[in-house]
Amino acid sequence: MALSCVLLGILVMFANRRSSPKSNPTTDSRDAKPMIAHGEKPSPAIRQMPEVVPRIVKPGNDSSDQVARSAQTANEEAKNGAIRANGTQPQPSTTTQAANHPLVLQFKAGVQLWIRVNSINRQPDGSFSFRGTLLQPITLTDSVSLDQSTELVGWGTVSGGHTIVSVTEFNVRGENYGLRSASNANNKPGSGPALELNPRKLLEMWFASLSVYEKKTG
Repeated sequence: MALSCVLLGILVMFANRRSSPKSNPTTDSRDAKPMIAHGEKPSPAIRQMPEVVPRIVKPGNDSSDQVARSAQTANEEAKNGAIRANGTQPQPSTTTQAANHPLVLQFKAGVQLWIRVNSINRQPDGSFSFRGTLLQPITLTDSVSLDQSTELVGWGTVSGGHTIVSVTEFNVRGENYGLRSASNANNKPGSGPALELNPRKLLEMWFASLSVYEKKTG
């Protein structure tokens, strides 16, 4: 009887050892979820903590403004570079254009002209026509100046060893100026005594009276 009890006890112990679940040594106790019987409320001690989601921080308005300003500055620099590369120059102002192209050119009596003759056409009667440019710059009234590139057209006569030259037209920076007719028939504007210092090459003349040249239109 005693032996039978011992054998029965050994069998019960062996059966209990076979039925108990083996623990997984690699399982983290923090990952294990408690088993709750049906109809029972979870204990406060075993309630799971809510997951923490990192908050997404958006850039502030200051950062957006800085990015916008940087983009605008880059665009302006690119435009300025394109303008410099194309060689575009600013247009002259209306005031500058008016100063370069006055309405009239007024020469006082006694004003001297040095004329470089570019072409001359002589006639048997001693008269001639010519085209030339100023050899020296001239400053007129109202601070109007004519440089050495100023072109002019005129005619002259030679009689008794005396030369008379009349300048009928000036071309100043692309604008033509024609001689204004005199109200008095005795006056001969644009004309005066002259010297032919170098035949067919150089003339020197003086205005005998006030001479006005008007800007041509059209």
